[in-house]
Amino acid sequence: MEVVKTVTLNVLEPTKVKQEAIDNLMRAYREALSFVVSQNILAHRMKLQSLFYEQVRGYGLHSQVANDLFKDAVAILNNVGKVKRNVTVPFNIPRSGSFALTKRGKPVVCFVALNGRVAVPIAMDGAYRRYKDYLNEGYKTTFFRLNHGRVHVVLKKQYQIKERYDAVLGVDVGVKRLATVSIINREGKVLKQLYLGEDVGDRQRDICLRRSILQSYADEGSRYARQALKRLKRKESDYTTTRCWQVAHEIVKLAEQYNAFIAIEDLNGLINAKGNRKGNRKAKRMPYAKLRAAPLSVAGQNGRLVVAVRPRGTSHTCSRCGSKGVRNGAIFKCPNCGYEGNADRNASVNIALRAGINDPKTNGPFAQFSEGNLSVNGGVLVHDEMSLKCLQHVNHLRDKPMNLFMGS
Repeated sequence: MEVVKTVTLNVLEPTKVKQEAIDNLMRAYREALSFVVSQNILAHRMKLQSLFYEQVRGYGLHSQVANDLFKDAVAILNNVGKVKRNVTVPFNIPRSGSFALTKRGKPVVCFVALNGRVAVPIAMDGAYRRYKDYLNEGYKTTFFRLNHGRVHVVLKKQYQIKERYDAVLGVDVGVKRLATVSIINREGKVLKQLYLGEDVGDRQRDICLRRSILQSYADEGSRYARQALKRLKRKESDYTTTRCWQVAHEIVKLAEQYNAFIAIEDLNGLINAKGNRKGNRKAKRMPYAKLRAAPLSVAGQNGRLVVAVRPRGTSHTCSRCGSKGVRNGAIFKCPNCGYEGNADRNASVNIALRAGINDPKTNGPFAQFSEGNLSVNGGVLVHDEMSLKCLQHVNHLRDKPMNLFMGS
């Protein structure tokens, strides 16, 4: 499994000539990127490159920088559709950029500008020491992005993932509670259930109320309100990020305690979901991307598997009998078997059950047994009763098996 990390290095103030070269480079890159995006052609990178490569090179960009520009263009066209004001320039190591040491042993970052290469000194602060620690741990870097006064370095490392587990840990991501966790063993017995990050929803609600008050003052022209909104946004982001990583460490610790792999629902595309105004506001406030990236990184470094599970039906399906139930707020009721309990806990058990049979990592007694669109390679949890129970759920929901995450 590949674990990806990003370190932001601070650069020292360059000379006037170098600063001018950097400004010209970033201006040319932004103009070239805006040109490609303005064509509004939704296509893959190679198609855009074949259409506009000569025009992009006409801005004076290096050939490798021009190639990387089309990757940014595809990402912008598939998401926001507009080039932001603050654009970072990508560099490939060693073709268009590199890291080196001066004769005195001082670190510098080198990259191609419009008229030759430029070397800018790197500040030897805590960020640089963290970067060196990652390199000593075996991380490799082949890519970085240049920003105003900073360099964002991408580091990668391959970890060996364990393939045999005794349980599965299902994670249901929510708005009120950041993560609801259920751990089930091979027999399908629930070993432990708990809530993690219950304070995140309350803090986001309080910040949302504060933001609405400040926004009303900002609309009236208050400069202090606009400044307070920026500080509030940064404060919310820092708090949410910190809590997501704390919860991720708790999840991985539980997984190690029960020798379980981790199953988390795949909520990609949640930001584009359509619903009522209140539901959309809650869904878009959910820090799913951060909560997904954090366990991937922590679990990968601990050699533990993380599986993406299709979330459809997990909140409205009974975890005991597989029948379709009724969810009313936080309560789930099954009209078939009479089961009644917390809806998030029920969903986390369904996620764990679904991952146990759908993941193709190891073979079990049903390795050659394919029913509907169930994976022929069986599941990680290889037990007859467990497999039969999971198979009942898959037959009922007709879900397709999900691929596992291989990076963040």
